[in-house]
Amino acid sequence: MTNVQIIKTYLLAFICILGSLPLFAFTNINSGNVSGIRTLSGSSYYVNGDIEVPIGASLTVEAGVQVLLQGHYYFTISGSFKSLGAAAQPIVYKSNDTTGWYDDLVPSGGWNGFRVLSNSALSNDRIQFLYSSFQDTKFGSASTTLIYPANAISSGMRNLVVSHCDFFHKQSIAPGGDGTIFQAATQANQMNQIDHCSFHHNNGTMSIMIIQNYLGGTSLFTNNKIYNNTSGSYGILFG
Repeated sequence: MTNVQIIKTYLLAFICILGSLPLFAFTNINSGNVSGIRTLSGSSYYVNGDIEVPIGASLTVEAGVQVLLQGHYYFTISGSFKSLGAAAQPIVYKSNDTTGWYDDLVPSGGWNGFRVLSNSALSNDRIQFLYSSFQDTKFGSASTTLIYPANAISSGMRNLVVSHCDFFHKQSIAPGGDGTIFQAATQANQMNQIDHCSFHHNNGTMSIMIIQNYLGGTSLFTNNKIYNNTSGSYGILFG
């Protein structure tokens, strides 16, 4: 075999190896309204600003997707939302750079979580987080007048299902925060269902979780694990 043939053979083998390697796709999502379906083929998704699923719109995130927040941004859910992970392919929401996370007076190193807002037009709709992991949220400000304190999920007057999810490396310890990691409220004919989740290695000045029922709302909290957290007066507060 000549030198040219040897080079061609090695080059062909190298091309075959490259062809067998997975392609790491990514998609940028800028601030503003979002809707549709986010699939694994477009993952990872880099979020570059505050985003919202507006009234009348829906967003579905499919199994295996990774969502990387590029700054101290938050998701607002006014429409319909489903995060449909699977046991073998969980969905991950986390900060792309955690440098500075330990200082809750500054925004660097973390993101600001999900705000699920009340919507009377979707009274029978269920917000779903299944097999999803939430990491690196923080209050991240010295202000005591911010409208939105930091929770991994803060849900107000919506049907909510949170199942087989993992909550860790979150904090709300700055004076302006509400000191909690997870907060959900219901009203008549609504239900919060939180099951088979893990809450661990989080830091809140008041509690890890607040669950409130108004005017006949119902909350089911079953088969969850809560460990290695730091909180203030309450671990879990039901109201």
